[in-house]
Amino acid sequence: VHTRKGLKALSGVACGPDGTAYALVGGAVVAFARDGKDPRPVIAADQLQNPWRLTVHANGDISVAENSSK
Repeated sequence: VHTRKGLKALSGVACGPDGTAYALVGGAVVAFARDGKDPRPVIAADQLQNPWRLTVHANGDISVAENSSK
């Protein structure tokens, strides 16, 4: 993971069935493919409210647990 690419507050790491690693970065979900170095955005931070946990299911679906103040 490249901190020089602006990946601050990396957390909630999970692996998909194809070996792709997913992580919460700055409130967004990004993917790291096995054959690439740069992260790919999957879910933008403005679509989530205080995400804190990430799960990737066997079929590739992603679940994100959020803390909402509402």
